[in-house]
Amino acid sequence: MWPKTALLALVVALLYVLAVVVGQRGGLPGLVPSRETAEDLRGRWFAPRSVEATDLKATCSRQDRRLEFTGNCTLEISESGDGSRALRLSTQSAVSFDYRPRGDDAVGMRFDLDPASPTELVVPKEGARLLLSCNRADDCVVVLE
Repeated sequence: MWPKTALLALVVALLYVLAVVVGQRGGLPGLVPSRETAEDLRGRWFAPRSVEATDLKATCSRQDRRLEFTGNCTLEISESGDGSRALRLSTQSAVSFDYRPRGDDAVGMRFDLDPASPTELVVPKEGARLLLSCNRADDCVVVLE
């Protein structure tokens, strides 16, 4: 019984010393990715890709990924066979929107865009409809990122 206990204690002690040495040296370069590398990989593997400009149809004036309108503008996002996609909206105007994704499990939402930070929507593969409303008298501008 004594040799097994001694061997187990020796293995635990060696693992402890190894953990302390690796911790002081900042990890095992090449074997354990840094936090930044892990977050970058997670973003590339698991984040939905952006909606392509060719998948967007608007009822208002549109130049590439920039919408200009007074009143309302409807943005149709077409279906995609590749799964969900991301659509980021940013504005400096007073704009509210009504988001209606297509699909069986889709849940719509309605709220104001925050001029201080972009809003990101996840668009299901079935597509979506976005009704933008300009809440001021002159033109509103929304940039689709």
